[in-house]
Amino acid sequence: MRKHTTVDIFEIPGVIHELGPKELAKLKKSNATTNTKILNLRKILGETTKKERGAKPFVLSIAERAAALEHAYDEQIKAAVDALDDNERRRQEQLEKEILKGYERLAKEYVAADAERQQLELDENTFAIYTVLKLVVDDRSNAVSTAQEINSTFARLPNYRWDLKQETELRTELYKTVRPLVGIAKMVEVTNTLMTLQRV
Repeated sequence: MRKHTTVDIFEIPGVIHELGPKELAKLKKSNATTNTKILNLRKILGETTKKERGAKPFVLSIAERAAALEHAYDEQIKAAVDALDDNERRRQEQLEKEILKGYERLAKEYVAADAERQQLELDENTFAIYTVLKLVVDDRSNAVSTAQEINSTFARLPNYRWDLKQETELRTELYKTVRPLVGIAKMVEVTNTLMTLQRV
């Protein structure tokens, strides 16, 4: 009997296997339920951010926010199972719509960030630095050139994580570079953020 039977693998309707503008449009237009779309975006965001967090440091904040959405959704599902009346079902449907919008925003943010990196023609390390700087610097071209300068400093001092002398030198260089852009008040905070970025 085993020899003559096969098992079909069913796929989620409208499923996407990578994050891109075409794939997001396909999922949005699909006839899949809100819950199905949530599960698909949850899965693809989780896989993508896990795979790329080392190579694309900008995905770390997206991964954190996706995890928060996942937790909120799981908690709501548990509550809905406990109280399956009409009001709870309506509340569940509304929450699913909000969660789906949250996942869609994160997916679009990922796609937009990767497109911006390519447009600026920056490598992953320089772009990660740029994403930190653009939050505190109004002038985009200044943020790009400063990110390139800072990336060169990191490249010149590659052992800063375990060599105290290099760490001190790197921190001093970053203070000098960042201070004119953000002022003394934010200099330490921005430098600390830059020092925690993963390098690839």
